[in-house]
Amino acid sequence: MDIPFSNYKGGLKQLNTDFKFPFMRDVFDTIFSKFNDLHDMYEKLKKEGINTIVTAAGTEFNFGKRNRRFAGGGDLPSNRYFTICSEDDFNDFGTLRDEMYAYYSGASGIIPEIFDPKVDAWLTDYLIAEKFFTEEDARYPYYFCTCLLETETDSNKKLLHDYNDLSLNTKSAITYGIRQISADIDKIIDLRLPDTQDWFFKTFVNLELENTEAAAKKSGIHYLGKGTVNSFEELLPSIMSLEIGGGDIFGQAIGVWLRSNGANGLIFPSARSTCENKVYNGTVTDYKGWILVLYKDAPPPEEKNLFGNKATWKDKDHDHIKVKHIANGEERGSISIRGAKEWSLLNFDLEKQIARGTQISPAARMTGSINFEITKAVNYILDNQAKENQLWFHDTDTVDFIRWCEEISRS
Repeated sequence: MDIPFSNYKGGLKQLNTDFKFPFMRDVFDTIFSKFNDLHDMYEKLKKEGINTIVTAAGTEFNFGKRNRRFAGGGDLPSNRYFTICSEDDFNDFGTLRDEMYAYYSGASGIIPEIFDPKVDAWLTDYLIAEKFFTEEDARYPYYFCTCLLETETDSNKKLLHDYNDLSLNTKSAITYGIRQISADIDKIIDLRLPDTQDWFFKTFVNLELENTEAAAKKSGIHYLGKGTVNSFEELLPSIMSLEIGGGDIFGQAIGVWLRSNGANGLIFPSARSTCENKVYNGTVTDYKGWILVLYKDAPPPEEKNLFGNKATWKDKDHDHIKVKHIANGEERGSISIRGAKEWSLLNFDLEKQIARGTQISPAARMTGSINFEITKAVNYILDNQAKENQLWFHDTDTVDFIRWCEEISRS
């Protein structure tokens, strides 16, 4: 089988988690705790002997850690994930910020807001004028994060105890460092490229279908039928999973296969941000909202084959994902994906309400009724944009959307 490897030469961007001070780590871990919470749950279940978890998306294997997207197991750390961008200015159009918001937990009792100087162009001049920064400070890539401590919760009690500068109803500000890397990496599977899109769809859909019966025998779990998926365009919502961290089992199966077959990395669409890709005669001319996971020098995956465990290609959790994919002509491979960012930011607004003391019933979480309501709201927004011809190859400004949600909450 010919694998369509390509070379990625460009910018990579990620949060620098080598925090300079313990305060930075403690505040970050309290506010953006969702991944660690899931990691702890999977670890606990593994210790209790639970090795498989059945979800609406399929049968998931428990490695004792929460898998990351397309990781192929529980052993790839966060520092193997990057947003991709031009190495001229390292502007990822807020993709990294959108990814961070997805991990926010209202249980923290803290309301954060993240400012990206590449997108919020006014920010650096403002911080210098207000004496938050010096000209020297501004030379280094950063995010500026404000934190309003709204209510005392079990999650933030330790922060309040350990740091006297923190108190209820006060706002603090922290700058977090950003890594910017000029990369040149071979053997990449790049889903921005039209030929790679075609190969990806045919290869992995076929592997999933071919392994369904064997997977059912191994797990003892039989699904009624996955339904059909007929194109890369139809597949895209399925791989843009709502789940925090690793997504569904199909993405993990792809990660296992790619790592086992010599891929150094995968470039795939963000499930938290607006994703688009413009192609002309096979060449990518513009893009935003893409992630790279780096497999290079990673150990072999624990599992050899995870295909066949997906329950369905289409589920109601992804009704908010709208895709325009150009399959023919000189713009073949061009993509516009809408809905992921709006869903994530509406969920962020819900978590902010929880931080202010709003109670959400466990039943609403378990039954997915909250997801359903957010999905309805996203579709209402996108339907209106479609009527105004502003759906495809348009983006939602993160700060403006957050302000809009706040205005609705106050009215």
